[in-house]
Amino acid sequence: MFDSILFLLGSFVLTAISCRMGIPILERLKMGQPIREDGPESHFAKSGVPTMGGIWMVIPILLISVLFFRNFNTWIIIAGMLAFGAVGFIDDYEKLLKKQSLGLNERQKLILQVGAAVVLVALFAWRGNLPMQYVPFVEGLMNWSIFIYPIAVFVLVGTVNATNITDGLDGLSSLVSVFVFLGYAVIAGLQGQFEVSAFAMSFAGALIAFLFFNANPAKVFMGDTGSMAFGGAVALLAIVTKTIWFLPIIGLIYVIEAGSVIIQTMYFRKTGGKRIFLMSPIHHHYELKGVPEQKIVIWFGMISLLSVSVALYLYAHTGGVLI
Repeated sequence: MFDSILFLLGSFVLTAISCRMGIPILERLKMGQPIREDGPESHFAKSGVPTMGGIWMVIPILLISVLFFRNFNTWIIIAGMLAFGAVGFIDDYEKLLKKQSLGLNERQKLILQVGAAVVLVALFAWRGNLPMQYVPFVEGLMNWSIFIYPIAVFVLVGTVNATNITDGLDGLSSLVSVFVFLGYAVIAGLQGQFEVSAFAMSFAGALIAFLFFNANPAKVFMGDTGSMAFGGAVALLAIVTKTIWFLPIIGLIYVIEAGSVIIQTMYFRKTGGKRIFLMSPIHHHYELKGVPEQKIVIWFGMISLLSVSVALYLYAHTGGVLI
């Protein structure tokens, strides 16, 4: 675990340098974030803040991976990070070309995401024992047979979209996800998957460094490039540590954010235009109720810390690994 902390520190330093050097490049290229027209009025002031900053996290992590990681499980996670990061990059690029907050349409995005997920699950199934998974409140591993394969594809696509939805306030997704990656670093370490643990710590270090630039008022946004890249990494961490069923607890904020959008959409359609929330995702609901953006970020970050702590407790006592 001590070695993993060194990876966190190294990634932090490299990402801080990368962001310091990279943000001016984004500014010179005029890669300003298009703002959602129907979003909170307070967000209009953020128009023009550089986006696609997630690339300045991905590059240091990839450099560390090339230099130090050799394990198949680690590289399948890296492949997921790059594959979904590429989808996010295309989406961000489309937004910049169109000069609007919508890039790829939902159908295009889903096709690319499902395609990437199927390939990644097939690759892991070739080398790993995917059907065996830990389940909360059940000791040891459970065999989910062939049913786990469509479930794994759903988990990949769902997590990537949920992390993308969560990235709606300055520093929100970054802070929430630091705790998620630290949680998976602990789980992988307990399993003896030390390279996987080091990768998770590297991503946590990158996110902490990114927070220095992404916290309110943000100097850069991670964009879909960043949010989809780490969404893919989170989902693959769940797959390689056999904790798919713990992911909804570890990533509780992702579930709440995505769930608020689904509930709002379904209720809107069923009632002919009525809304449960003032605006979805739910972080915008609290904004419109007058809660300061910084306070919402702290609230959600602390909920993430608590949910990860609960998941670690359950894993330690039901996964057959007593701390």
